[in-house]
Order: sequence, then structure tokens, then C-alpha cells
Amino acid sequence: NRRHLKERIVREILTASSSEEEDKSTTNQSNNNNNNNPKQQQQQYLSVSLLVTGMTRNLFVLPKPDDDDGNVDFMALHQELNDKVLIGPCLPKTVGSTWAGKVVQRGYAFGDASIPRDTNQRYMKVKYPAKYPVPSLEVCQNGGKHFSRILGAGASNLENFIIKRKLMGPCWIRITNPRPNTVSLSWCKLELILDDPKQIQRLDLIQTGTPKPPPPVVSVSIKLKTIVHPKSHKSEIVSISAICHNSVQLETASDENTRNMVQLSLIRPLGNAANGTNALPQFPRDIDSEIRTNMPQLQKMPNERALLSRFLAQLGMWDPDVLCGHNAWGWDLQILLCRCVELKVPLWSKVGRRRKTKLPPLSHFASGKDWAIADAIQGRLLCDTYLSAKDLLRETTYSLTNLAATQLKTLRQDIEPQDIPQWFHTSKDIVHLARHTLHDAELVQRLLFKLQILPLTKQLTCVAGNLWGRTLKGNRAERNEYLLLHEFHSLKYLPPEKKRKGEKQEASSSKAKYSGGLVLEPKKGYYDSFILLLDFNSLYPSIIQEYNLCFTTMDDWADHANNNASSSNNNSSELPELPEESKERGVLPRVIKSLVDRRRVVKRLLKNETNDDKRQNLDIRQKALKLTANSMYGCLGFSHSRFYAQPIAALVTAMGRETLQKSVDIAQESVGLSVIYGDTDSIMIDTRITDQAEYSQVVTLGNKVKAEVNRLYKTLELEIDGTFRSMLLLKKKKYAAVTCTQDSKTGELVFGKEMKGLDLVRRDWC
Repeated sequence: NRRHLKERIVREILTASSSEEEDKSTTNQSNNNNNNNPKQQQQQYLSVSLLVTGMTRNLFVLPKPDDDDGNVDFMALHQELNDKVLIGPCLPKTVGSTWAGKVVQRGYAFGDASIPRDTNQRYMKVKYPAKYPVPSLEVCQNGGKHFSRILGAGASNLENFIIKRKLMGPCWIRITNPRPNTVSLSWCKLELILDDPKQIQRLDLIQTGTPKPPPPVVSVSIKLKTIVHPKSHKSEIVSISAICHNSVQLETASDENTRNMVQLSLIRPLGNAANGTNALPQFPRDIDSEIRTNMPQLQKMPNERALLSRFLAQLGMWDPDVLCGHNAWGWDLQILLCRCVELKVPLWSKVGRRRKTKLPPLSHFASGKDWAIADAIQGRLLCDTYLSAKDLLRETTYSLTNLAATQLKTLRQDIEPQDIPQWFHTSKDIVHLARHTLHDAELVQRLLFKLQILPLTKQLTCVAGNLWGRTLKGNRAERNEYLLLHEFHSLKYLPPEKKRKGEKQEASSSKAKYSGGLVLEPKKGYYDSFILLLDFNSLYPSIIQEYNLCFTTMDDWADHANNNASSSNNNSSELPELPEESKERGVLPRVIKSLVDRRRVVKRLLKNETNDDKRQNLDIRQKALKLTANSMYGCLGFSHSRFYAQPIAALVTAMGRETLQKSVDIAQESVGLSVIYGDTDSIMIDTRITDQAEYSQVVTLGNKVKAEVNRLYKTLELEIDGTFRSMLLLKKKKYAAVTCTQDSKTGELVFGKEMKGLDLVRRDWC
């Protein structure tokens, strides 16, 4: 049974000595659990809570030279840090309260021009227990008698742990010498303590051979129905449905057969919420008969508190790794937690895996407090299909009804909270409402599998090395940040300082801080000739590679950043110079090239692979690499990014404008064609060919322009993105066209439609 299984695993972990035994103690970051089937113990996984102690702060103190020759008195610096900076303000004045310091060499290449750019600059590295605070912001920025800055104080303990242990997303890890936790801190099946973070190692770094595949995870899709109470005007939960899938795959498509699923459907009477309506406050007498006939699995609950308690108890038994909902961040989880607090439901913390007994205040889960929801679900991932769809799809609206129609080809009836009383007239209506709630949960789960959200976000997280939960929420900037943090840490560079509480934030402005891409004035009109559409593959990442643009290759970019910050007209600021060709390859170009090369290898494997499961895995990997490479420029131009570098971003877009203009000149002057429109990374060319029989000549002209442009660059590549048989060009970013492609087998032309920036509105004048 479960207890004996748990005891056996604890015994194996605590007594592991050989390499084979240590492999048994390997756990997974995604905290997988079992399938609730004691007969399949050999295939089970348990959720594990691992308390890591022995964490340390890592500060880097920049010393002040004591003379013109640059000599530093590190003993005087050590004494000042001990007497005025650490002991007292940070560390208590008690016996045993100590810190360690040593002289190290580190590089710096970021936005603070007052910090030396020497890659071998000497710092005093300071370490002390992470439970104590860091020096004040004033001390870190202004320094003291023997030091000018303290770096690294803004990094969180979690960031230090991920970066120093080289954890690249969800991965197998090996833990050594753990001990059982005697104090229950979580709802996990197994709780362990480590005395040192170095007792955790990534398995692929210490074990050769074929990597272990990730285990399946357990997901629970949740949907609920609410009603607004007529007196309190608070939303209350009337019905809730959850579907548990106990074998969701992380590298390929999951089996959607119902043998892997169990479900829970609960409904309760309206009670006082029916006041002022013609709805029944209690269930009709024939409700049991209706349930037995049409929905035997439906369970009646006497009130909302009982409904929530039953749901949370079942959630605890399922112990899912992933909670899934549609608009879960914006509504479902918030209302669920608010009602738990309002009704004082004791099992409220089973929404996550962190055991909590004290109820938070009523306002804790108010609208907009995503941090409170994230804290409540610690230990579980939250997949919001609404946010994921916005990230992965192009739709006019991302409602569940629209996505069900466009992605799942399924009709869904909208039932709003104000409509709920209408469904409490008869037993048939009540059961129909419960079935509708269950159907919504099914749609959420189908969207999860259709969009391959978990495999794709896992791959994105493994590429970047950040937190999986943050990737699921769509934090692109954070993904890029962690990718660069890992890279610069491996090169012994100090990263840019993270903004701390109380630090002055840069004032936001709607005005563009630098010029963007080049948009040509369109030659408006209707074209009945073939139009060529050519664009550059990943223009901005390619420019970064082409010109070796990076923090480490442009020594004066920080000076430009400071000048731009003090200038009232940022768009008129001077751009930094391009790096010399003799410069060593920078970090940014090298990272992007690595991503592009890895994707090229994966696509080559994908082309030759015949196994469907392996093809899906490879396709997910290449998508993740493409998304990451294409978003690398974004961290340079996003003002809230830790790696924000406006001068470099402005130089990238300037080179993009120059590249597009060169392409226009070549198409018009060298090839003799007419460019009718251009936008950032693409141009449209009028071939003046109207005969469909001359389609091959259209392609020949496109290839000629492509060859003439590509010979100018080593990395930048112009490609034919498509052809239009005819086109109506109205204005910038607004056109309608008939697309034209050639069937590879028959050679026949295939036509379609493409519209951009246009809304079709029907008006009847009869």
C-alpha cells in the first residue's frame, strides 16, 4: 500500500551508497506523483518536498584604489566591511555570527559606466547565511571609504540557487545524504531536508549515456460556475467540475483515452442566493432520479462550504502536478481561494502543496494579486489556456467559446453568472448545468493537449533555465533574462543589478525611446500582376550575429546609455559604433548562433524521422528554440528587462532600417523591379507579370533579388515568403491579397486569401 511504498523509498534514499542506489533517489523538479493505483508500484512517482538549508548570500564588493597605481588594501576593506557594513546592520552581534570573504576576479559589461569593464577586475567576494538581510541600498550604491559599490545584493536566494546549481528547467537531479523532515511542511508524499545546496546535482552533468526521459505528470482541469448573491453582491460557487489525467506526457502527445482519467462533478442548491429570483432555493424532489438517469457521477452538496471541502479533499488525493483552467489566473483560482477564506474552509491550502493552517485575511486574494495566488499554489504548476492561447495563437477573441469553435471544432453554449438562476427551475435544468460545467472542464483539457502547452513550455524552460511556472504565465523577458544569467555566470561575469524595493524606477513614457523598423510609404492601389513578398529570416537576431553586437564587444555603449538617459530627446541620440571585426565573438551572438544551430540539427532529424511520437517531440523542440532565438532582441529594448540596453537595441533597429533600404535599392536599381511596400523585415515587389503561365518567371525574379541581397551578408538571409496573384494595397499595414502557391506534386497553382489590418463589415442599404 501507499504507506509501505513511502517507507521503502525513504529507506532506499537514506541508505543509498552505490551509484545504482543513488539513481533511485533521483527526483524531478516537476514533483511528480503516483497514479493512485497501488498495483502499479514499479511505475509510480511520488511528490517530494525538499527543504534546502545552508544557502548563502553572494556579494561582490568593488574596492577603491588606495593610490594612483591602483593598489588596494584588502585588509582595510575587510575591516570596514566587518565593522560598519555587515556585523550589526546585517549579521547579529553574537558569537558564531560570521562571514567569509576572498579576493576574486570577475568581469562586468553592462549599464553602469562607473564599474570597470576589465574582465579581470578584482572584487572582494562576501558570503554569509542567506537568512540574514543584505546591506542597505544606500550602502550598496554609494559605497564606503575603501569600496565604491556592492554588487549582487538584488539577486534572490532562488535565483542564486538556480544559477549556481546550473538547473536548466525541469530536469532529473541527484540528491545525496538527505534526511527525513520530522516537521510536516507540505502536502507532499515525501519530505526531505538537505544541509547544503551542493548535495543537489543535475543528473546529466554527472551521468553519461542516454538521458532519462521525463516522467508523466498528473494534471487536473478545473471549471466552475458562479452566481452573484443579490444582497452581498459577492460571487459564490454553485457548481464545480474537475478532470484528473494521471499520465500527461512531457515530450510527445498524451493519450486522451478515458482510461487515464477520473472526474469529479459537484453541485449545490442556491439557498439564499435564489432570493429575488424565480429559481428554486433547494433541489427538487426528483433530483436523485434525474442524476441517476443522466449524470450518475454528479454529487450533491448541501452548501458551498461542503462543496469546496469535498473538492479540496479530492484534489489532495489526486495530488496533481498541474492545475489547468481557462482564465484561471484572472478568475477561477481567485474566486476559489476567496470563497475558501470567506467560508473558513480548513483545507484551503491543498490548492497547492505547501501546508498552511492559518487563513489569510479576506482581502488577500483580491483582484489583481497574482503573487498571492502564486503563493497559494506553491508546488503545483498553473496552466492557463487563456494566456497560452494568446501567446501561441492569432485569434480575434480568446474566450473558451471561440477557441472551442476554432481549435476544437466544438460548439459551446455561453452561460453567464446572471443566467444561473434560470437553470434552477427543474431537476433536468440543474443536471444540464452540471453537465455544462463538466463539458467546460473537458474543453480546457482538450485545449491543453491540442496546443501542446506542457511539452512546449517545458522545452522553452529547459532552453532558458528559468522557472516552468513563469514560462506558463508567458514571461518572455524572464526567460531571456535567465538564459543570459546562466551564460554570463559560466563566463564569470557579474550580471546587471536587479532593481530592489525602494530603488528609483525609470519613469515610463508612451513615447518611443528610439526609432524602430523602417516602414515604406505604400504605393496604394489595386495590382492585377504577381506580387512577390520577400522577408529576412529573424532579422534582428541575424543582425546581432552579423555585426557581433553584444554587451562584451561594445565598450562604450554604457556611456551612450547614460547620455541618452539625461537627454530630453532620446530619438536624436547618437548611436554607438559597430564593433571591430577583430573583436572576439560576443555572448549574445554566440547564444543566438547556438540556438539557431541546435534548431537546424533538430529540423534535420525531424525531416528524416518516421516515428510519430519522436516527430512530435522534435517539432516541439525546434519551436522552442525558434521562439527563444527570435525573442533575444526583446531583452535589449524592454525597459523593465534586467539586460535592458537601449543604445544596442537602437543600433540593431538602425542596421535593420539600413538593410531593408539596401534591399529596396537592389530590387529597383539592379533588378529593375518596383517595390510597392516594405515593413521592418519584408518588401513587396510588383513583377509586372500578369500571365499565370509565367509563374516560373516570377519565382526566377524573386531568386535573383534574393541572391543579389544575400551576397552582401554572412548571416542575414532574404527569402521568398510568398507570392500574391493580385492585391489591393490600401495603406500601411492594411491590404487584401489572393495568395498563390504551386503544388509540389502536380505543379498546379493553388490560390487562397490573405488579409491584414482589415475588418469586414456588412451593411445592408435596402
